[in-house]
Amino acid sequence: MNEQDFGIELVYQSLLKHLKDCLHIKKLKVYESLSSTNDEAMRLFYEGEESGTIVVALEQHMGRGRLSRSWMMHRGDVACSLLLRKEHLPPSHISLLPLVIALAVHDALAELGINTMLKWPNDIVCEGNENKNLGYFLHYKKLGGILVESAFSKTTISGAIIGIGINVVSNAKLAQEVPYAAYSQQLAPNIGMLAIIEKLIEKLALEIDSFKGSFFADVITRYEQVSATIGQQVKVLQGEEEIKGKALGLNEEGALLVFDGKKTHAIYAGDVIAI
Repeated sequence: MNEQDFGIELVYQSLLKHLKDCLHIKKLKVYESLSSTNDEAMRLFYEGEESGTIVVALEQHMGRGRLSRSWMMHRGDVACSLLLRKEHLPPSHISLLPLVIALAVHDALAELGINTMLKWPNDIVCEGNENKNLGYFLHYKKLGGILVESAFSKTTISGAIIGIGINVVSNAKLAQEVPYAAYSQQLAPNIGMLAIIEKLIEKLALEIDSFKGSFFADVITRYEQVSATIGQQVKVLQGEEEIKGKALGLNEEGALLVFDGKKTHAIYAGDVIAI
């Protein structure tokens, strides 16, 4: 059976088996259709749902990424969100959370034979035609993305909702509208949505466990090793401000360090374009 034909119960039972030995992800909710898995996970957070709950949608109609950009999903793709409360968040260096999640996605895909790199801060990319700039980030294609949203108790961060979207199956409409889009089954034809989410659960749980120690130095080193951004000449757009220079690496807070020829800028947010 094609995974695009899978129903809620089959997906639920298949994924549930992988939670039994998982220390930090213990609860699973699978939906036929949602506007956004992040929105549903946020709703569940404020209703008191336990930390370590993962929300999966077979169809998602209003997915979004950073800067409120839309995320198009095709049935058979990955759309999931993880609800974490304060007890499951790092006690320090919370700004590294998007990078940690990106590493979990990278490592999960790598173990499935899907080779990717990371575009700072939270895009999952793969190699395209090296001789052609695809209008996104040099020759790279975008396979997936991550959206981390904070949940608050009054003015204090009390949790986080971690959304992950990965293109799995070819989508003619998306290919027409987003020519730099990639699909994991182009790289690993026999690996489907279920296998990816199962491996994601495993890797996310391992990363959560690492928060107990001084994880931040390891995160920076690992991220820099698989970054498609570092070493490139880039333009960073921050509202009306523009910074051009070479991406040198990350600081301990996960900011991108860009040297413009005179000074090094620490970029905490912005649209990064290769030049």
